Amino acid sequence: MWASLSLLLPLATASVATAHPAQLALTRCPADAVVAGTVCLDRYEASVWRVPDPTTTNALLVRRIQLGRATEADLTAAGAIQLGTAADDYAACNDTGQHCTGDIYAVSLPAEIPSSHITWFQAQEACANAGKRLPTSAEWQVGANG
Repeated sequence: MWASLSLLLPLATASVATAHPAQLALTRCPADAVVAGTVCLDRYEASVWRVPDPTTTNALLVRRIQLGRATEADLTAAGAIQLGTAADDYAACNDTGQHCTGDIYAVSLPAEIPSSHITWFQAQEACANAGKRLPTSAEWQVGANG
């Protein structure tokens, strides 16, 4: 079963006032995210991109992705290719999430077709590569309700 890659959650980008979960207070989110309850959710549905040479030539682009500052122009200039717009074109990143590390990256961009034809495992890896994670059901519901 395929799903559309929906809202994503940055992991360590939100500043919190205390460590107690009931008292979490966000003070800021990355540029591509908004506060939704006690978490930051991506502002736009995610597009997934294959970044060539992510540890060498495009290491700075990967860092921009992880900071929520990458633009479509940055991605295309670096030779990145958007995946999942019309078909399951994630190979070599397979359906179980193997071979995805350092290969595909979830990016929140305005006016981009959200990626689809992606498994939960692939989405999880795309998020992890981008320094994010998939939201829990409760987090997603808070974001979806505005």
